[in-house]
Amino acid sequence: RHMYNDFRDLVSLLVRGFEALLMSLLVGFLYYGAGEERLNIQDTVALLYMMGALTPFAVVLDVIAKCHTERAMLYHELEDGMYSVTSYFFAKVLGELPEHCVFTLVYGLPIYWLAGLNEAADRFLLFLLLVWLMVYGSRAMALFVAAALPTLQTSAFIGNALFTVFYLTGGFVISLENMWLGEEAVIVSGY
Repeated sequence: RHMYNDFRDLVSLLVRGFEALLMSLLVGFLYYGAGEERLNIQDTVALLYMMGALTPFAVVLDVIAKCHTERAMLYHELEDGMYSVTSYFFAKVLGELPEHCVFTLVYGLPIYWLAGLNEAADRFLLFLLLVWLMVYGSRAMALFVAAALPTLQTSAFIGNALFTVFYLTGGFVISLENMWLGEEAVIVSGY
């Protein structure tokens, strides 16, 4: 039913696909033209971090909005005893897998080849797996926020705020030494 509902709203599905493609082309063309030279380690880490930072912005709001539109129907069907929360959750996760995989390919393929990353097949497959896990983690966080909070506006705000905190404290934007946690965070992290 989930896949049927997605294809019924084909315009929204195409817009999300175009958004992912546009983001990947934008990031990929920033690193395009390195020629025969490989990216140095700092540029490669920056590219991978930027991919991780931009992915959830495209995913989080979409998942939160979709969950809140399904909420009334879910409550009604749970009251009628049609299924349990566990079966709904696993059906939702499995139903979103095709869309999730397509998003990963549309987002990851252009960046990988435009940036001229390692052409070895195992590295390419590892890259796609990591992008897939990153998108899946973003969807899981958004699903948690949408389930935990009562309104779409609250969920969208908290979801973006939570993601922004993760983004800023990833170690590339703000170093652990400069955070309010100070030296205690450095000791705990082992650096």
